[in-house]
Amino acid sequence: MANNTAHKNDAWAWFEEHDARTVSPPPVSHELHKAFARLLAYPEAKTVLSHLHAVTRNRVLGPDVSEAVLRYGEGQKALVAYMERMAAKGRGEAHTL
Repeated sequence: MANNTAHKNDAWAWFEEHDARTVSPPPVSHELHKAFARLLAYPEAKTVLSHLHAVTRNRVLGPDVSEAVLRYGEGQKALVAYMERMAAKGRGEAHTL
């Protein structure tokens, strides 16, 4: 059984090697920026972004919310902002979110 535990720990070692605060994101091409811009230019995408704003960025959490829920919500907000920044760069706009 000890060998099985050691094997499980080894399988997760890669996860602990990286600290999200210090690992740089992969480089992003201008083509990817343009792809976000094209994708989010559709009327349907604007409807989806409006919904994402309503359920993430415009959502207010109460004072008794757990840290886990707060972090989860902040991650969702960050993803919506990331998508908008990518599209803005693809349109050649300076976008600060």
